[in-house]
Amino acid sequence: MANDYSSPIDDLIQAFLKRNLEHGTPPADPMVIHSTDVLIVGSGYGASVAATRIAGLEGRGDGTPIGVTVLERGREYAVGEFPNTLGELPGHVRALRPSTPHPIGNPDGLFDLRIGEDLDVLVGNGLGGGSLINANVAARPDRAIFHTWPAPYRDGGLDSTFELIETLLGAKDIEEGLPKWGALDRLGQGFGWTTSKARLTVTRGAAGGTTRN
Repeated sequence: MANDYSSPIDDLIQAFLKRNLEHGTPPADPMVIHSTDVLIVGSGYGASVAATRIAGLEGRGDGTPIGVTVLERGREYAVGEFPNTLGELPGHVRALRPSTPHPIGNPDGLFDLRIGEDLDVLVGNGLGGGSLINANVAARPDRAIFHTWPAPYRDGGLDSTFELIETLLGAKDIEEGLPKWGALDRLGQGFGWTTSKARLTVTRGAAGGTTRN
C-alpha cells in the first residue's frame, strides 16, 4: 500500500480485504469497501455535531434509521499519547506545500501544517480534528471581523448561534487555581494587558453527572 495514505485509512482497507478473504465473499464491485447512507469526512467540531444529529434519524420511509459513517484520516489519541515536550514535537508534524503532492514528515502527524502562497493553516490530524490541538478553547470572534458580512451576521446577529453552540459543546470558564492560568495572567498584567479566562469545551467527571472543566 502506498504511503500516501495515513495508517488508519490503510488499516481500514486492509481489514476489509482480509474480511472478504476469510468469508470468501468478494464484493460485487471490488472498488467498494463500504456502503452507507451518509458519509461525513472529518471528525472535528462540525463533523461530529453533524454525525450526532443525523445518526438514528429515519430517512427511508420504513422506519429504518439512516446509516452514518465518519471517515477520519488521522489516528485516535488516548490520554498520555500526546507530545509533551519540544523534543517529541517533530515526530507529530506533517506539512503540505502546493508544489508537492505528498506530505512532508509523519503522514499521521497530529499537527497538519498547510503551507500556501498567501496563507498558512494549522489543522488537527486525528480523531477529534482541530479540538486536539486548539486546547478546546471556545472563543467568540471579535464582532469587528464581521463588518463586511451581510447585515444579519453583523452587530451581534450571531450571538444566539454562539450561545447554542456553547451550550451544545458544554463550554465553561476554566476553573480557578490553575497554575498555567495564574502565570499567564501575571504575564499579561506585566505588559499592561487585560486578561480574561478562556471558555473550554473539556468535560471532567462522570458522564451524565455534574462536571467542571
